[in-house]
Amino acid sequence: MNTIWTHKGLPVTEVSDMPEDVHGFVYCVKTSDGRKYVGKKTLFSNRKRKFGKKESALITDKRKKLWEIVRKESDWKCYIGSNSELKEVIDSGVDYTKEILHYAFHKKQLSYLENRELYTQMVLEQPDVYYNSNIGGSFFRKDT
Repeated sequence: MNTIWTHKGLPVTEVSDMPEDVHGFVYCVKTSDGRKYVGKKTLFSNRKRKFGKKESALITDKRKKLWEIVRKESDWKCYIGSNSELKEVIDSGVDYTKEILHYAFHKKQLSYLENRELYTQMVLEQPDVYYNSNIGGSFFRKDT
């Protein structure tokens, strides 16, 4: 099975293989039976971590914050998609490829590029070609 991401035919195995300051990417997973799934993936997540008792005790200025933002790399290297049907097909042993279509440099651009790709490829009108069943949680295949 081919589980390496590619972009324009070149392998992408590390964040350093991508342009600087990338927030995420729009991708297409293609299975050997000819079906596709288009989605988006962020590279990092930010979360607030509260300081423990020992760390908090060291801070004497009460105006200072008692938390920090922690940035963590996502599971993008092994990520396939959120579609359960696609996951079942891949778990059954079907060969697949993962291609990065577009890089995005902020959250809004990432959502825009994904939606543009979904509408351009008309994923909801082609259930025999695409695994996608909705666009942005607002437009569903059953409604088309």
